[in-house]
Amino acid sequence: MARYPRIDQPCPLDATARSRIDGHCGQCGKTVYCLDANSDAERAALLRQAGGPICVSYRLAMGTALALAIAAPAAATSVDANAAAASSQAAPLTSPNAASQRQTPVAPETQVEPDLRMVFVGGISRPDEAEWIDEDHELPELPMRRDPPPRE
Repeated sequence: MARYPRIDQPCPLDATARSRIDGHCGQCGKTVYCLDANSDAERAALLRQAGGPICVSYRLAMGTALALAIAAPAAATSVDANAAAASSQAAPLTSPNAASQRQTPVAPETQVEPDLRMVFVGGISRPDEAEWIDEDHELPELPMRRDPPPRE
């Protein structure tokens, strides 16, 4: 069961733009670290190394994404470009432009039904106090009401 940090500063970009981020956000100028290929220990280490606010991205199944969206704060504020002053004593973070696949936030992914996953991008304002979410935490499916077809 994978665990991801809850994003407390959602990215203001639309879903299409978020899916195209490749390690650097052109809107706010921040580095965006991918958590998709990282283990739980690597995710925790990345957040410990961050000297301040950090932007991350990850993909979750729609059930998990729905649970996070409902439980997350409704504020859709942009991440302050000046807020991420890195500590000089913190270990350097791996550059997102490195050859590692891990640093590509939204690497192409082959899926049978690509709409079953959702890309999350945003900031974690206090990485050392991040709340962690289990990937398999899902809400039960809600019933859907369907109107009968029109009579001819």
